[in-house]
Amino acid sequence: ATATATATATATAAAAATAAAMSAVAADPGASAAAAANGGDVLAPGPSNGTAKGYATDIDMDAPASPSSPPLPAAYQPSYKDKRFGRLLGSNGHSSSVDASAGDVVDLTELKRLAWNGVPSRWRPMVWQMLLGYLPCNRTRREQTLSRKRREYADAVPQYFDVPSNSRTRNEQKLLRQILVDVPRTAPEVPLFHQAVIQRCLERLLYIWAIRHPASGYVQGMNDLATPLFVVFLSSAFMEGGGA
Repeated sequence: ATATATATATATAAAAATAAAMSAVAADPGASAAAAANGGDVLAPGPSNGTAKGYATDIDMDAPASPSSPPLPAAYQPSYKDKRFGRLLGSNGHSSSVDASAGDVVDLTELKRLAWNGVPSRWRPMVWQMLLGYLPCNRTRREQTLSRKRREYADAVPQYFDVPSNSRTRNEQKLLRQILVDVPRTAPEVPLFHQAVIQRCLERLLYIWAIRHPASGYVQGMNDLATPLFVVFLSSAFMEGGGA
């Protein structure tokens, strides 16, 4: 029973961490600056925005949502698998134009089948979001849904995270201390996660997730669970900014 509960909590945390990571990374200029500072290698910290404790919380909610399909380098030649994902998701594989023949709703069963053997990096952020239930399969609702969820996260930052320490309960202080201990240990072999701005993003998203989901809360290992989601969605934010 304990193993089943742990597996369920882990799967739930993956979906929730996706939502948090999308909001904290794709719409967070601090994290995007960390990506751009070293030519897209995501190895250098972004500039501090002057907020308390150096947390990058100045999220531009007027920024456009994700396009229908990610941009492509000029010389990019899509593979056969790339084209299959493009047709299924409603793009011709060369631009953000929509393939009307694909219909407004993505066949989720077919998407799961196609994703079983791997997803091309260009499509990975969108496919993961859809498989985790973060984005709807209805293409016409994606931008509206993404904007709403980003705004919800932005509203949660001052409500739960950017508050005086003496306003937190004893359990909340204990929770935050554990996260502050775990985050610097995250993926020690990956330079990205040594950057202060990235660590602040992880601290914020893990804390807000735990506060809003008290049934599971935060347990050690959730920081590592968030890392592949963080990297994938950070790459998406960098492509939206024209870095690809």
